Amino acid sequence: MGQDGEIEITPRGGWKRRARIALAIFGLLLLIFHRPVLQVLVRRIAIHFAAKENLKMDFRLEGNVFTSITVRNFHAVAVGPSDVESIDADFAHGEYSLWRFLRNGPTDAFRNIEVRSARFVLNPAGTPLKVRPPRPDRKIKLPGIIPSERLRLVDCDLVVRN
Repeated sequence: MGQDGEIEITPRGGWKRRARIALAIFGLLLLIFHRPVLQVLVRRIAIHFAAKENLKMDFRLEGNVFTSITVRNFHAVAVGPSDVESIDADFAHGEYSLWRFLRNGPTDAFRNIEVRSARFVLNPAGTPLKVRPPRPDRKIKLPGIIPSERLRLVDCDLVVRN
């Protein structure tokens, strides 16, 4: 105790603690803004969710993950019961707003999408039909990935096998 009953408070850890906090903040910023780390993370997340849908996926990812993304040599093949038999695309480029994605979800995030040299083969007989009761008050909407400004498809094929 100090004079007049005052308690002296000494800083815990001193310079070592401050150095660890600064190093942790630097590491976090490096992880957030380092493009190759983000691209690998986005690629692994996409492959993980595709595996849940019984798809084996391979592609090369380019671009800035925060505003636009380019996918080259995209190949997806069904490895189990799935509506998708195969998807092959040489080039796909999408521009989106990360801020809109975080606020509204994927329904309003994409602005422009361009797909070149793609082939989509769908086989709805591959999975059992999920019957949903019709709701008259609900309108039919396009999927959220459809862009709000422009969708450009060049040399694309859609094959539906039944």
